Amino acid sequence: MNKDLIQEVENKIQTVFTISIFFPTLIYTVSKLVGKTEIEASQFIINWSYIIVPNLISYVFFQIGKNHIKEKLLKWLNNLFLLCIGLFIFPTLLLVSSTSTTISSWITLKFSIISMYGLPIISTIASLLVIGGYIYGSIRRDK
Repeated sequence: MNKDLIQEVENKIQTVFTISIFFPTLIYTVSKLVGKTEIEASQFIINWSYIIVPNLISYVFFQIGKNHIKEKLLKWLNNLFLLCIGLFIFPTLLLVSSTSTTISSWITLKFSIISMYGLPIISTIASLLVIGGYIYGSIRRDK
């Protein structure tokens, strides 16, 4: 088993998990800065907090079964978690950018919308792959 690849995937999972924990707080803070009410700002936290669950599941199952996941799946997971990290870029840019209606802000808005839908989907797929890899590795190990 490639220990470097395992470490690389583990680092990406930890990065995604860390970002997903602090991202709702960033959204809340920026919401309050732009004049949103407490209820509206709190709703942003609730809406973005769901992203923590699949990342936590991925982390737990990866820790349990990381030595039993096939190398090909590890490479897929490595890329998926890198994609998750990348998907946080555009919503962050949207939050910290000005509210002008320039072309660049419209592009950022479009990519942010893609990110908002993509993050839970990619995180859930990654979680399912980690769980599947763990189960498959456990079955093969028991034979």
